Amino acid sequence: MSPFQQKIFNFAQDAFLGGACSTSDKEVIRRVVLMNSISSLGIVILVTLGSIAIYQSAFVLGCVDFTVALILVGLLLYLRRTGNHTVCCYTGISIFICFHFFLFFTGGVNTTAFMWLYTFPLVAVFLLGAHHGALATLILFIPAVLFLGVDLATDVINVYSADFALRFIPSFLSVFLFAFLAEKSRSDSHNELIQAHDKLEERVAERTAELQKQINERQKAQAFIIQSKKEWERTFDAVPDLIFILTKKLEITRANKAMSEKLGIPLEQLIGRTCNEIMHASDAPPEDCPHLKVMENQKPHSVECFRALLKGYFHTTVSPLFDKNGECYGSVHVARDMTAQKKMEKAKAKAETKLQKAEKMQAIGLMAGGVAHDLNNILSGLVSYPELLLMKLPSDSDLREDVAAMKDAGKRAAEVVADLLTIARGVASVKQIANLNDLVEEYLQSPEHKKCKTLYGNVTYSTDLAPDLLTINCSPVHIKKCLMNLAMN
Repeated sequence: MSPFQQKIFNFAQDAFLGGACSTSDKEVIRRVVLMNSISSLGIVILVTLGSIAIYQSAFVLGCVDFTVALILVGLLLYLRRTGNHTVCCYTGISIFICFHFFLFFTGGVNTTAFMWLYTFPLVAVFLLGAHHGALATLILFIPAVLFLGVDLATDVINVYSADFALRFIPSFLSVFLFAFLAEKSRSDSHNELIQAHDKLEERVAERTAELQKQINERQKAQAFIIQSKKEWERTFDAVPDLIFILTKKLEITRANKAMSEKLGIPLEQLIGRTCNEIMHASDAPPEDCPHLKVMENQKPHSVECFRALLKGYFHTTVSPLFDKNGECYGSVHVARDMTAQKKMEKAKAKAETKLQKAEKMQAIGLMAGGVAHDLNNILSGLVSYPELLLMKLPSDSDLREDVAAMKDAGKRAAEVVADLLTIARGVASVKQIANLNDLVEEYLQSPEHKKCKTLYGNVTYSTDLAPDLLTINCSPVHIKKCLMNLAMN
């Protein structure tokens, strides 16, 4: 079982057995279960219908059914291996859109394939959520309505009738509205559950603070409680924190059961041994020993530190003990295990750091995308008008070189816009098949390289290109920029 499968199994087990499975984890389980169920059912149906289509001599439809089924199998394998349900959901919906386009535009066997379009709103809304599912449904529905309009207005296609259009459009919208409202209601309930969970955490935090305050008050009252030995013994051993009493010379005179169980040493073997020997395996106390500070100013002192022998973080409160004459004869230590809380704080801080970084990158991407689109509008004239001028200018005109330079400047500016879009989208916007040798030759003929040769006239450039290089799928703009940076450096 893969780590992702084990995680889903644990979440599902907690959910069915009433465990402490968070709402976000349950949402992941819901989407994964839906993705597996819908894809598995779709594979079975597609294979069955594909076989029927081939039997009915609809070979193209059958091949399309088998192809979509094979893609769904690949998505399920990818989901089981990586656990990336988001990519699988959006990819699956995109495939369904294309597949339903094909079914609706071709009509399928006996023009019955349109019926499968009614399943799309349910699948899209339940997998992607109300709003994203609605957008995906509109992406499918609008071209379908346009196709119906063309079909009914002309005699070119003749797939559907006007009666079909009058029934299909309202019925499809009814299914979509039902799915949207159902998912919206479920999503709102889910958000309300999250808010209730957050309020519960706030109440727990408040209650924890109240309990801490009560514990501090109890610690102050311990000096009076120890007057009665019997009551003191019962209270002493009932506390889950580690409690022990030291003399001025750091010798242990008392220790509770929690202390003995944590150290794995019987109580009788603790009495008479020094604290530094038990807690630090040392002959001398550490420099930050709270007991020494308490003995110095005879005031309570708190410290939070890591104890290697106890394998955890502890918040230790040390209080002085006074005899009947008011003289300090030792101290009482109360150590609370804070290991689990520390781990939660570190995990929270790490998550907040990642969130801040993600928000910064998102802001940069949005800004770069907006600037790129604005520049594209400005550059459209700078790129297109020189093309028109070159078409009208005579071949021997003196202005052709200047206009061509304007055209090249516009293209280079468009490449800068492409860089901004790359920042906004995270990947190169345009990729194509190219030969690296051709890209090198194009760079060597570019104005940037000519300028580089002018600035550094003492540098000689030579090429040794392999004639048998295979083509690559790349962004030519960025490859040329890499070549330019390499040459300049």
